[in-house]
Amino acid sequence: MATVPRRRDWARRAKGWFLEFRLIPVLLWSYTAVGLGTGVAFRASGTLNPLWFVVALALGGLIQGWVTHAINEIYDWRSGTDRVNEGRALSGGSRVRNLDLLEERDLWWIFAVSTAGVAALTAWVILVRAPWLALLISGGYALGLAYTIPPFA
Repeated sequence: MATVPRRRDWARRAKGWFLEFRLIPVLLWSYTAVGLGTGVAFRASGTLNPLWFVVALALGGLIQGWVTHAINEIYDWRSGTDRVNEGRALSGGSRVRNLDLLEERDLWWIFAVSTAGVAALTAWVILVRAPWLALLISGGYALGLAYTIPPFA
C-alpha cells in the first residue's frame, strides 16, 4: 500500500520542481524568443492576442523549463557531469540531485507531466489555431531532447 509522503518530503520535492525549472535560462531563451516572435508578428499584423501569447509562453516554459531540463538532469547525472559538488560559474545544472531534493524517478515524473502538458496544449493549438504549428512545437520538443539524449548529445 502506498503511503502519503511526509510534509517534509512534499516541501523538498516542491523545492526540487521549482529549482529544476531554472527560471533564468527559460527567461533568457524561451521567453525572449516568444517575445521577439510576438513583436515581429504584431508589427506585421497590427494585432496581439494575449491568449495565444500566454499559450506560447506556456509551451516554451514547459518544453525548456521542465521537459529539457529534467531529461538533461537525468543524463548528466548518469554520465557524472553533474556529480561534481563544488560550485562552478557555468555548471548548467539545477543541482537538485546534489542537494538530494529529487531522485531520478522524480525527474521522470517531471518529464512525463510536462510532456502531457505540451501534448494537451499542442492538441488545442492544432484544433483551434492551425495544424501546421504542431511542426514548430514538435520541432522544439525534439531539439530539446536531442540536446541531451544519446546518441545526439
